[in-house]
Amino acid sequence: MRNLAALLLLAATTGVLHAGPDDQWIVQLRASDPAGEHAMSFTYFGTDTDLQAALLPNNGGDRAEVYCYDLGREPPPPRWYKDIRAPMAAGQIETWHLIVTAGASYGFSQIRLAGWNQLRPDQDLDGPILVKLVVVSDPGGSYASGTLLWEFNPSVNGTSAAPTYTRAFNWVGQQIRLDLVAGESGQALVECTVGEARTSYVGEAVYLRGSVVTSTPADNAGLWVESEDGSSGIRIQASWGVSRGDRLDVTGIVLWSYGIPVLTAPEMRSRTAGAALAPRFAAGRSLAADPTETLDYQGINPVGLLAVASGQVTAVDASANVFYIDDGSRLQDGMGPSGSQYVGLRVAYKPGTTPPSVGNRVRVAGVRTVSKVILDHDAYVNGIPRSAGETIYVPVLATRDGGDVTPVNE
Repeated sequence: MRNLAALLLLAATTGVLHAGPDDQWIVQLRASDPAGEHAMSFTYFGTDTDLQAALLPNNGGDRAEVYCYDLGREPPPPRWYKDIRAPMAAGQIETWHLIVTAGASYGFSQIRLAGWNQLRPDQDLDGPILVKLVVVSDPGGSYASGTLLWEFNPSVNGTSAAPTYTRAFNWVGQQIRLDLVAGESGQALVECTVGEARTSYVGEAVYLRGSVVTSTPADNAGLWVESEDGSSGIRIQASWGVSRGDRLDVTGIVLWSYGIPVLTAPEMRSRTAGAALAPRFAAGRSLAADPTETLDYQGINPVGLLAVASGQVTAVDASANVFYIDDGSRLQDGMGPSGSQYVGLRVAYKPGTTPPSVGNRVRVAGVRTVSKVILDHDAYVNGIPRSAGETIYVPVLATRDGGDVTPVNE
């Protein structure tokens, strides 16, 4: 446990020798009413070679406040508005346990929390340490436990002399608890588009701003987002409660898994409701632009796009929840019984819904995805002979629900 006697109140920070990257940094927070008034104090949390701490005066009045309580004792008091700790070693994680609250005569239904990373060169985050602010408990129900409010990361948001972020909490007279966590992730983020993430930043941590939800975790296709212009999509490994059309700011690490772009270890930074993207019409051959089914695409790789295709139903395999539609392209993906392969584009429909009948003409919307298959018999893939035991990557249009399949009137 740290020696409290070494924590000097309001100690000077000038003339300190730097021990390494990010040995000196400060995150500043401020709680107030929605207009930015009725604030108790700015608060300071970070690391320095000169340890500091300072107590916040008792607030029995009409002001909001945010403070740290983990200097060895639980509140009330002490209520620390400054907690500057020793520099962190590689791989070390430090947590500041924070409380957001207000005085007994605080007359507002919300508390506004603002935060930023200090602009001064001796206080900014300019090295490998990332700092996150996470919700522990929120009695007002504004944010679920575990919600990532902010990440103080200069490669994304820079530093500032004024608040970079603000969040509003419903105030119901009960303390809101947050954790400020430093060192949990040492990988800098790259802000980029979905298309850039898929091609230029595979294996790296990225920040995708304003991505549009095209399919939710409750949908058959799973959670997918596209760029605003609908040019590229990516799957997100998460079960968030989102709706189609929501605009998300998300972070994560980009990987390709069996022909599918995936954002792994995702964190949602913000969510705003918006209009759903309309699927783009595509011919069967453009959706199956990998005729050899070896992930060798001719032209645009359509995986991840929200598309709509039409054609006549040529086959239904209820055991696999798939059917096939042909628009005249006469695609042959190698699936189906030996000697009687299916013809057309493979469509995955949601279990529990009724597929269309063979011979019907339908219009189908869905997310273009991929199914990895090991052939259990010799087959032809678009006229190319393939042997049993070979791996193919079958193009699939994955519907979201039964509403994505509609009849086409002749």
